[in-house]
Amino acid sequence: MIHAGEPIPYGDIRDSCAPLVDAVQGGNYKSILSGVHNHDNYTYVHSLRVATFLSLFGNIMGIEGDDLKTLATGGLLHDVGKMFIPHELLNKPGKLDEQEFATMKTHVCCTVDFLEKTPDLPKAVLVIAGQHHEKLDGSGYPHGIKGLKLNRLARMASIVDVFGAITDRRVYKDPVEPEQAMKIMTNMGNMIDQGLLSVFKEMLLDAVTPEMSS
Repeated sequence: MIHAGEPIPYGDIRDSCAPLVDAVQGGNYKSILSGVHNHDNYTYVHSLRVATFLSLFGNIMGIEGDDLKTLATGGLLHDVGKMFIPHELLNKPGKLDEQEFATMKTHVCCTVDFLEKTPDLPKAVLVIAGQHHEKLDGSGYPHGIKGLKLNRLARMASIVDVFGAITDRRVYKDPVEPEQAMKIMTNMGNMIDQGLLSVFKEMLLDAVTPEMSS
């Protein structure tokens, strides 16, 4: 449906996230993460890991019920615009050049444009999709949103997305261990919300397993 540009049934997607939310709340989510780490579709793996970690993050922040399902759904759908990016660019074994990176960045607007066609889509899902690459210091994209103008859910999603990108296995790199990822993210300074990062880091002390970085 995404490839065809057709609106997706948000209710079905939200309901499909219910078992993930239940697993997070019941502490039984590790098998979900370990079950996808060898899947050959990186965008699928990354999206499911972001949905899982964002649900964990939201749970520890006190988000409950349908709001937690919305958060999980936002994580799952945050990168659907990558379906419109050339496959060879998504899987390029090396650093993107300036033109390639410009093309890659369009996935955010592609995601928002696509999701806006979806009936009954909660605003929070659009916020997560549209702002997860923004940075607190204004250096992010696509709009350079800065400081308090950056939505709190988007700040959470940004942390999870960066963590996922660093710790994901790719065809051209081995995954970074979560502890090292935390050091890298701490060194990012005011690009990300360091207060929220501290909460996320504390959560990882209980959540992280070898499977999550495999």
